[in-house]
Order: sequence, then C-alpha cells, then structure tokens
Amino acid sequence: PAIEIDGNFMTDSLPIMQALDQTFSGEGTPRMVPPPGPERDRASKLLGLERELFGAWCSLTFQPGKGLMDRNERAFMATLRRVDEALGESTGPWFLDSADHPTLVDLQYVSHVERMLASALYWKGIQIRGSGRFSNLEAWLPPL
Repeated sequence: PAIEIDGNFMTDSLPIMQALDQTFSGEGTPRMVPPPGPERDRASKLLGLERELFGAWCSLTFQPGKGLMDRNERAFMATLRRVDEALGESTGPWFLDSADHPTLVDLQYVSHVERMLASALYWKGIQIRGSGRFSNLEAWLPPL
C-alpha cells in the first residue's frame, strides 16, 4: 500500500492505518487505535505477536523443509496456537474488547493470516482452517 497525507508519503500498512485513524477520527467514527491505557498496551503486544507469526510463516514457507513437522512447521504452529489463545482472551469476536468493530490489530492480522492459510495448505499441505485446532481463529475469520 501507499498513501500521501499532508505531504507525508507512507508505504507501510501499519503506519498508514494509524495515520488514517488519526486524520479521519471524529465524533461517531469508530477508532482503529485504542486510547492510551491497558487496551493500547494489549494492542502493542498483539502486534508484536503478529510479527512473530509473520516471521514463523516466512521461515515455514521460504526455507526448505526437512520432513513432516520440521522445526519451521513446529514454530509456525506453536505461534499460531498463541494467536488463537490471544483471540480467546477477548470476550467478543475481535482481538480487543474495547471495540465492537475490527481494529487496527484485526486488520493487521487478517491481511497476513489469509495468505498464511492458503500458502500453508498449498505449499506445505498444512490445513489450518477447518482442522478443529484453532477454534478462536475459526470464529474470528468469517466476520472479517
């Protein structure tokens, strides 16, 4: 993605979403970024976990495997389980309890998770969706 706002050119999706949220926030507009406090701290931790998941997926996808359940596959699946558990910690369908809509955290995850589901199945034969192993992830995907 790429955008220019007030003369500032950006090409990274996370800063773009933050800038859009700040630039176009107003009364009645759902906020994508929680205000400072516990929910913002949780959002930061979840975004760090997303980077871990992305790294594990890159290792799984782009490094040669060494047979069934190799080190990269184990690391990816373990990180995906942590993501599933994090989703289970919220009371609603989204990563953050403070919103009744997807937030920046959900949007950052979904753009990569959808690719992960397809590529893990296609390239490595790992079925994630419909496997029964990630119930919170399964519940989160349809509304998005």
